[in-house]
Amino acid sequence: MSVPYTAYKYLYYRIYAWNLRMWGESDLPQFNALFGVSALILMNIITLVTAFEVFTGQRLSLSRAGVIGGGLALIAIGYFLLVHGGKYRKIAKEFDKETQSQRKWRLIACVFYVALSFVGFFWLVELRNS
Repeated sequence: MSVPYTAYKYLYYRIYAWNLRMWGESDLPQFNALFGVSALILMNIITLVTAFEVFTGQRLSLSRAGVIGGGLALIAIGYFLLVHGGKYRKIAKEFDKETQSQRKWRLIACVFYVALSFVGFFWLVELRNS
C-alpha cells in the first residue's frame, strides 16, 4: 500500500477508535470517522486554493455548490475505501497490532496533521481577507 493511503486509513482508524470508545457502536463510529476524515481533506483542499489566491493574488471562485459537491464526492470515495463491506473492521484489525512506539508516533503525527490543517486554513483565510 502507498504511504498516503496508509496515512489516510490510520487517521480514519484513530477517529473511529476514539468515537467507538466514547460512544460505542450505537453512534455509528464508522460513519462519524468517515465524515471527520472527509471534512479534514476538504478543508485541506480549500486551504490549497486559498494559498494559491494569497500567493498569486488571483481570486478563484469556489461556489457553495462546488464545495458541497466536492465534500459529497470525498464522502462517497471514502465510503468505498473505508466503510463498504466492513472494511473499517479490517482497518481496525490492521492497526490494532501496532506497537506502543508506533502508536505514540502515529498519534503524534495525526494530532500534528489535524492541528496544522486548522492553523493553516484559518491563517491563510485571514491573510486572504486582510
